[in-house]
Amino acid sequence: MRTIQRTLVVLLLTAGCGSQLVEFGGGQGGPDGGVDGGVGAPPRVIARNPLDNAKGTCSNTKVTATFDGPMDPLTIVGANFTLTSPPAVTVNGTVTYDAANHAAVFTPTANLALSTLFTATITTGVKSDDGVALAANDVWTFTTGAAACQLPVNLRSLVSFVAVAGAGLTNSNSAGVTVLGGDVGLSPTATCTSDGSPCNPAAGAPKITGTLYANDPAGKAAAAKADLVSAYNDAAGRPPGTVAADLSGMVLAPGVYTSGSTMMIAVNGTLVLDGQGDSNAVWIFQLGSALTVNNGAKVFLVNGAKAANVFWAIGSSSTLGGGVSFKGTILAQSSNSVGTASAVEGRLLCTTGQITLLSDTITLPAP
Repeated sequence: MRTIQRTLVVLLLTAGCGSQLVEFGGGQGGPDGGVDGGVGAPPRVIARNPLDNAKGTCSNTKVTATFDGPMDPLTIVGANFTLTSPPAVTVNGTVTYDAANHAAVFTPTANLALSTLFTATITTGVKSDDGVALAANDVWTFTTGAAACQLPVNLRSLVSFVAVAGAGLTNSNSAGVTVLGGDVGLSPTATCTSDGSPCNPAAGAPKITGTLYANDPAGKAAAAKADLVSAYNDAAGRPPGTVAADLSGMVLAPGVYTSGSTMMIAVNGTLVLDGQGDSNAVWIFQLGSALTVNNGAKVFLVNGAKAANVFWAIGSSSTLGGGVSFKGTILAQSSNSVGTASAVEGRLLCTTGQITLLSDTITLPAP
């Protein structure tokens, strides 16, 4: 509930004492402020996807408006959330309410027309959970790109895995405890060592917040390996895109970037992935051989870009140096190694080789 501060001022007349002004309250209305029956403040839209005036938006995008608090889901309906294109064409779609994020989501029935200006409108028909309407219509525009955007790579069972390897995992906690924030799958080689001893996740060697599947009888590690092969083939099999090799200092729009051999980011170099206001934007990097991300290099996500939509299809191995900040899911044919005290928001997945970690933090990307 949103409340507006109210102070009650009463002119108190008392016999023989003249008059006196007395204040009651002075805090927020409602239980927390000590005054019951606070006046509800109008809800506000605090975030929009795509952003207002965004260009090059993917045609398969969902349009989202996030509010500053809980909303009445019965008012988050098609009549109150519309999408139109010139001259006055209404886009067909479904409207849903994401209660966890206080967001209204418009999902078009079909892909949006290319190179077209669209206007999204949230009307005053929407109300907060305490029945207060939006003060005024919230209107914003965006323009779709000239070509269809890439779809994300289908990871299947890999969604819950932060690491998968064909030849085991080797870790060292020499500079701090390695944290693997998800499931780990090892198949067919089940070897997992930490500082020379068998892995002991319960003791933080390394710390695994999910489940370690080491060639498990149920076959979850093997299934993850099979899905890794499919995911790599999907990403590597997309039509080649913009030729790229040295990614240092680049700012890249969504799309496919291809190298017949290697890609790299220099020492302390940066790579910026610009979502251009579209949280559904996808990047696919296709490498004929190796990826090298040197010490101190960083990958930044801006304007709606999400690590969940970044994929690296690597023909051989990936090598990330120390102090690296990396984003995306690595689909490597051979091995993955990460230097000391690096952070990866994504996944380290390799088909035939092993994963080598040195006091690193690997976390699953936010959906």
